[in-house]
Amino acid sequence: MAATFIESGLPILNFMVEISDVVSTRVHFATMSDEEIEGYVATGEPLNVAGGFTLDSLSAPFIAGIEGDPSNVIGLSLPLLRNAINSLGYTWFELTT
Repeated sequence: MAATFIESGLPILNFMVEISDVVSTRVHFATMSDEEIEGYVATGEPLNVAGGFTLDSLSAPFIAGIEGDPSNVIGLSLPLLRNAINSLGYTWFELTT
């Protein structure tokens, strides 16, 4: 089984406040046969997504586990963003509704 780390940073700067934080997520992959790797690459998916895999599409059956925040793998870490919003004195729902 192989693993990869995804790290995302979130800096927010303005004239009054500076907020920065980082989140790490570890993704564990099942061992794939050469045939499975060739088949996956042939789909074109790994050539069109960051990191060469997705959690919710053709590579999903090969993801054996995730340690950390799944939204960090998909794109922006939502818990990290919510913490930054709270640090600015807002709540999540004030800015999302």
